[in-house]
Amino acid sequence: MRAPPAVVGLRVAHSFAARPHPCHGAGVADAPAIAPTWLEEPEADWRAAQVSLVGAAYNWTCFRAQPAGEDALKAWMYACARTSIVTL
Repeated sequence: MRAPPAVVGLRVAHSFAARPHPCHGAGVADAPAIAPTWLEEPEADWRAAQVSLVGAAYNWTCFRAQPAGEDALKAWMYACARTSIVTL
């Protein structure tokens, strides 16, 4: 049974825990091919950070910008066919 979405401001945030990322489980040989998919996430996070910045919500800007940078770095590492990507 799925949990109801949480309302955050005017947006609805769904739980993505039940949905695996399309890149998870891909092999090393697939790494360069999945880099563009990984780049979609940080682009969305970066747009959300920019919206927060315009509204002077600096804490939310930082909260959204950090994963944007992290996922962009992961996309670059996948594009370079890195075999071990660890998130701290």
